[in-house]
Amino acid sequence: EVRDRYRFTHKNYQCGELINRDYTWPEETASPYFRFGKMEKIQLAAGEGARQALTWNAVDEKTRIVGLRAEAAREVVNEPLAEAKNLMQGSLPVPEGFVFGVKSGDARADSTDNVTAADCIHYNASSEREILPDADLGKCMKRGKRNVTDESRQFGCPSIRNDIPKPLVRSVADIQNYGDEVGCDSLLHPQRYSRKQAHPPSGISPVAAE
Repeated sequence: EVRDRYRFTHKNYQCGELINRDYTWPEETASPYFRFGKMEKIQLAAGEGARQALTWNAVDEKTRIVGLRAEAAREVVNEPLAEAKNLMQGSLPVPEGFVFGVKSGDARADSTDNVTAADCIHYNASSEREILPDADLGKCMKRGKRNVTDESRQFGCPSIRNDIPKPLVRSVADIQNYGDEVGCDSLLHPQRYSRKQAHPPSGISPVAAE
């Protein structure tokens, strides 16, 4: 009794112990030949039950012939899979096998254009002039809109600002280079005493003995 209470409160079961739910089983279950399930009223032949279990579509109804009106309405209302939706406008008045668009290389009966997609991908130039860039490439073709400038002119902002005067007192927020800063060589390979603020000009300048 103590073991039953401990099992109920702590759900502690022995190894391999089955759960006893204290069901009140009918008297028929006491027989060693009892099996659960519904018995057939008619005694089946040997193997007939397995055959009926494997034949799952044996009770389907036979095909019924119905009117075409319901099937036509279903075809119009429902959207078919992987096909264009029926807009209920009827079929196009075109012959069977008709394809829209212009046929490649035969736009007109008297056309001599036989260029195919392969010719566009693998361009075969008839002369060297055809593969050269156009003469007006990079030029404005509108009159009055052309930029006439010197050929040696360089656009953009220079790295060293020689085009503007250097201020007398330079601000700490001024990031411009006025030509008085060291170059990339000094930044990549600093001098021996650069950490002590001893730059090359200060090392070679004469100092008074006092």
